Amino acid sequence: MSYGAIITEFPSYDDSNKPAQNSKKSPYTAFAEFLEAKRFMYWGLFLTTINIVALTVIIMIKLDDFFIELLFKISLVINIIFAIDVLLRAIVFGPKYFCRGKYGLLHGFDAILVLSTLGVSLFLKIKETELIEIGLLSLRFWRLLTAHVKVIEYKYPAFHIILVMDRSGSMNGNDITPSEKSRNYAKLQKSHDNRLGAVYDAVYSFMDTRLQTRYKSSSRTPLITDRIDRDTISLVLFDDEAVVIFENERINADLLFNKMLQYENRGGTDFGVAIEKVDQLINKYFDATK
Repeated sequence: MSYGAIITEFPSYDDSNKPAQNSKKSPYTAFAEFLEAKRFMYWGLFLTTINIVALTVIIMIKLDDFFIELLFKISLVINIIFAIDVLLRAIVFGPKYFCRGKYGLLHGFDAILVLSTLGVSLFLKIKETELIEIGLLSLRFWRLLTAHVKVIEYKYPAFHIILVMDRSGSMNGNDITPSEKSRNYAKLQKSHDNRLGAVYDAVYSFMDTRLQTRYKSSSRTPLITDRIDRDTISLVLFDDEAVVIFENERINADLLFNKMLQYENRGGTDFGVAIEKVDQLINKYFDATK
């Protein structure tokens, strides 16, 4: 049985003779995951530390020109590696990686620091002025801090959840209605005692369950709790048209549920407008850490 766009029963079939699907990731996906892997982040921290040590030695210790030149070349190679990293991220994730989302501007500023440091390393001699040396050291230290933030964020990512619901005329059917055991049964029975009300009830249960996760003993660590608190949610209702009921809001089950109750079923069904609206939300609130 199906109501709206939600299927509640599926036909049975025998897939014993069906060839196994190839679950191997594409090279593009595997490389993208490699760039965001914790191991890659730790290597970034390691190389940054080497760069800081090299610059500190040049500033603090008087060395022969040979050793100064050697340390300078080590620093230059590390700067080139970081510049290549920025270029690869721009190719794989696109320019929005450096300007969209909660940490987009941080990524962008970090990229500017990396490219500026490389430019200084190529066109100026570090030993010419202590001001440039201190500036480079500060830039490297900033790189260390931003890399550390990335390791934490990608280890415990938050989510932007986008729900898309059909509210066309067919959702007025009463073959599926809100459960009498629901916390919001009284409200739904008055105005949404139909398929749409059942879906509203399911959305409320989902949001409430997500919030309750933070109180489980397995989730009681500062980073995991913070991740759940940073979750956001958007809801798109569609019939002949698509409308965003709430977008990129922190999960508050009761508040958002009351917003849903303001909308009833109507019109026909156009999946295209719903997909377009979702695409707009994804681009508007793009965040590489979610």
